[in-house]
Amino acid sequence: MPALSVCEDLDSLVVQYMRLVDEHLNVHDRISTKFQEGRELISQAKYIMGPKNVSADCYDNRMKAIRGVAMDTPTEITIRDLAAERKRLAKEEENEQKKKELQEAMSKRDDGEISSRSDEIPSSSEGLRRRGGGMTMSRSENSPSPIQTSIDEAKSQAESDTPTPAPKKKKERKPDPLLWFGVFVPGSLRNAQAVFQNSLPDIVELTVIRQRLLQLEQDIERLQVLKKQTA
Repeated sequence: MPALSVCEDLDSLVVQYMRLVDEHLNVHDRISTKFQEGRELISQAKYIMGPKNVSADCYDNRMKAIRGVAMDTPTEITIRDLAAERKRLAKEEENEQKKKELQEAMSKRDDGEISSRSDEIPSSSEGLRRRGGGMTMSRSENSPSPIQTSIDEAKSQAESDTPTPAPKKKKERKPDPLLWFGVFVPGSLRNAQAVFQNSLPDIVELTVIRQRLLQLEQDIERLQVLKKQTA
């Protein structure tokens, strides 16, 4: 009975393996068809723009990938839009910087209000003198005159009203590789890019199928050894 169970499991794994091989061939054919279509479209673009204008000489060595994959397990792979992720992170950093600048501006304003209020309180150097039975305020010799105080306040107000020049933003390069070949590229080159991008899900599926085939091969070998031991 144990040998019969092992044989049944082995037969089931072989059937699964053959089905995966069939799926592997179908996906491989789809990828080959798309790649052939993409190469033909690139040939048309070279004919329109000239061979030198669509070649490796146009590549930008500073390029960054606009597509990626996230692999949780060998059989769980998802496609990531890296360009959109970088754009989102840059936007979040910009918002965080603006929030920080706003908090600093509010903190400076609160400090300025506290300082102005403290200036309005008479200092201990100012005393009261009784002259002729009356109460008069005496001003320290080193304290500024009312006219000078008004001038200083006007200057500080003018300086605070003067807008500070905003830092120049670094010009962001477009991540689209089509711009390597010019602004107005032919439709055949744009279609070639779309064809290759549409082949990414098939490539990921082919990779997953291969991983499953490898796993099944290991299971089949294990059951074959177990079958020999129970025979």
